[in-house]
Amino acid sequence: MVEKTIAVTETQKVQEILADLEESSLPVVLTSDGKPVAVVQDYATYQEMLDQLEQLRHEAFVAKSLQRMSAFEPGQTKTVSLREIKEKGVDRVLAELNVSA
Repeated sequence: MVEKTIAVTETQKVQEILADLEESSLPVVLTSDGKPVAVVQDYATYQEMLDQLEQLRHEAFVAKSLQRMSAFEPGQTKTVSLREIKEKGVDRVLAELNVSA
């Protein structure tokens, strides 16, 4: 991914940064003393990244669950819906099942 870097000393140019984001949707890296300190990105890209991260967490949960299920005898498992995982969160569902993450 290509990024645009702007020094923190230039942050008074917020309108310019926002205009750049509208044009390219590429993240803007803010720096201080030449070191990256923050990233500014357009909201749609940010939301897409969060959605992808959540999907990956669900996939990891399912993979881990399937792996753990192989250690149980038939009838010792509990079905958990994706809706329940989304509503409660992976950590809470695992805690309710008395399973460590």
